[in-house]
Amino acid sequence: GNNEGWGEFWASDIPLVFPHTTSFDWTQFYVDVPVQEGAVSMSVRLHPLGRFQGTVYMDALEIKKNNDVTDIKNKEFLPKDYSLFQNYPNPFNPSTIISYALPENSFVTIKVYDMLGREVITLVNDEKSPGIHSVTWNAENRYGSKVASGTYIYTIKTEKFYQAKKLIMLK
Repeated sequence: GNNEGWGEFWASDIPLVFPHTTSFDWTQFYVDVPVQEGAVSMSVRLHPLGRFQGTVYMDALEIKKNNDVTDIKNKEFLPKDYSLFQNYPNPFNPSTIISYALPENSFVTIKVYDMLGREVITLVNDEKSPGIHSVTWNAENRYGSKVASGTYIYTIKTEKFYQAKKLIMLK
């Protein structure tokens, strides 16, 4: 594809140390990549050095610039609508990721409820900037205890948007 901005910055410059595992499961993995002066694009490749066989899927590849943004110059990349995405993995154990999109600055509340409508935990209760955000739920309630296997409802609430979805915790 487009190689504009490609330079002599190789994978060996970014040490990727994968967690020890005997089988593949949903594992959140991240690495901070130093930004080079003048870089305008990034290529992401996975090379397991021939030790594994199969397919690797990236459900939510997220690349963020890690500093405060006070002015967004290119609004075409912002979400046009509010959205709550289906959690993944689903069913899950021991944790799941809930992602959501905001077209404007919003005070966001994300909560998880049991099937009787009792609040289990509040995951987000904060002002958020426009864009796509995610939060990880580790299947704990507000007291730090693990929840039982079963179906739960998660909701997002802003001044202009409300939505709920189901998720399943399996032990």
